[in-house]
Amino acid sequence: MYRYIALLCLLFLISTSFGCVESDRDDDFDQEDSSVTEGDESSSDDAGHGGDTDSDVASGDDQVSEDVGLDDQEDEDSDVEDSDIANNDDPILDDEDDNLDGDDDLDGDDDPDVDDDQDVDDDQGNTNIAALRLSFFDLWEEEIYTVMELDLEEETIYPDLLRELPLAEGSLHNYVFHPTALLLGAYDMTAQAIDESGEVIEGCTMPVERGISGRIDEWIQVFLLIQCDHEVGIAQSQQSQRDYGQVQAALWRDYPPDFDVELIIAVNFAPVIETVEVHPSTTLKCPAKVELCATVVEPDNDPVAFEWRQLEGPKPLVGPRELRFDEEDEGVAQHCVEYQLPPKDAQYTFELQVFDQLIDDGTSMSIESWYRQEGYGDIESRDSATVSVDVHCRTEKKYRE
Repeated sequence: MYRYIALLCLLFLISTSFGCVESDRDDDFDQEDSSVTEGDESSSDDAGHGGDTDSDVASGDDQVSEDVGLDDQEDEDSDVEDSDIANNDDPILDDEDDNLDGDDDLDGDDDPDVDDDQDVDDDQGNTNIAALRLSFFDLWEEEIYTVMELDLEEETIYPDLLRELPLAEGSLHNYVFHPTALLLGAYDMTAQAIDESGEVIEGCTMPVERGISGRIDEWIQVFLLIQCDHEVGIAQSQQSQRDYGQVQAALWRDYPPDFDVELIIAVNFAPVIETVEVHPSTTLKCPAKVELCATVVEPDNDPVAFEWRQLEGPKPLVGPRELRFDEEDEGVAQHCVEYQLPPKDAQYTFELQVFDQLIDDGTSMSIESWYRQEGYGDIESRDSATVSVDVHCRTEKKYRE
């Protein structure tokens, strides 16, 4: 009997223990579900608060509501920021844009420090020769061999060198002098006048020396004249020390055979007629003699030749007969001629042309003729002027009859 009661109690205890275990498991599962739910809410809170993991679960629904409100506010702030970026409404950018707008004077020339009425000479520097550009074309390779820019010498051609050139003693040409070396071959060389900015001056010719060549260790001399208009001047600035060692940089590679070249390129200006005087007057009575005297300035102090001729009127009885020819220092010359005119009422027109000259093999010739002779083409290196004279031979008595 007692055993049976003990067995029932044992079974009861076993069944009760099993029920308690199941109940504990259910409670555990409920707690896990609750923690998962709270975890989701915490994740949501984290997303709204930048990952705050210490949110108070005990605060309940009120805390969740506050979190949702913060999320909505931050979303609105984010939308506003995105809108500002899209519309470039950033105040810093706006300030920069305002500054940029204020700098429009860069294009509109609104700089208060710059005088709008100030005249700018666009041609400044383009009428003064600062250097000469020499270009060598390799006839064998059919390509440019080298280009050099040489400053004008500070002094005019010195006498010893002048004797070797086809120029008269005492000539005062601006020039460049540059000894160098060229690889064995054949070259065409051009010479151009450039200003201080390196621009080619249009008022000057570009002579070409063709077929420059030589034997090994041979020395040759190349002389060129660049003819320039009266409007062109000589820059008075100091030498810029241009880099004109480009030839040597290519020459001495592996010490190839070469020949020496002495380059002398002079700048020439045409003579200028300053005045033409008529003596005794431009209105004459018979018998009429007229004296014409011209004063000429030669910028390079070259010899000059005067050429008088008649353009209009009856043929003179005598003339032109040279009266005097004075060549003064610094390139000033004066030439006077006389015409004896026939006893006729007439109007006469006379023209003077003045040419600069050089000395080639002891012979004087105009620079224009020398240019053609050397194959550099036709140039004009002269100046001209005209004068008119009226002659009246009828007397007052004959006029009444």
